[in-house]
Amino acid sequence: HWDNILTAHQNSSKAYSWSESKHKIGEHIFKSTDSNSNIVSVGISICGNFGFFGSVTGWIDKYNLQSGIHRGGFAGPGRHRMPITSLNVDIINTTLISTSLDGTIKLWSIKELTLLHTIVVGYPITKAKHNKNTNLLAVATDDLLLRVYDLNTKILVRRFKGHKSII
Repeated sequence: HWDNILTAHQNSSKAYSWSESKHKIGEHIFKSTDSNSNIVSVGISICGNFGFFGSVTGWIDKYNLQSGIHRGGFAGPGRHRMPITSLNVDIINTTLISTSLDGTIKLWSIKELTLLHTIVVGYPITKAKHNKNTNLLAVATDDLLLRVYDLNTKILVRRFKGHKSII
């Protein structure tokens, strides 16, 4: 078995793989290919073969977790321009879902490394949680709202307000 946990560390341009079964740090150290900018978000494909690493500049890299080889970046037209706040993969392992402080949700083709769709939230997204079974994405934003998006239809389906401090 290859490593199945990824960690990013504060103020570091490196991310690490770990093995749950071996209870130890893995063989590979991953770096952002965007001028060694700090990695602030990580994600793993459903199949476990690929790791995704988001940087403070909005750059996203894809690495093979078994070999540690860089497999490309999600950095073309339409890329994020601010720190990545979450990286998730849909249940059929074809789409990478990224959120950013730039106030957007982006859907990327994992195979082609191309942008498929952008949802403009309009406020910095600080946190996000994806439900793989329903393909709903909950995002917390700087305006103290919690929004839920249906990623199949790409529309806002719920908005929860009333929070008095950062979510």
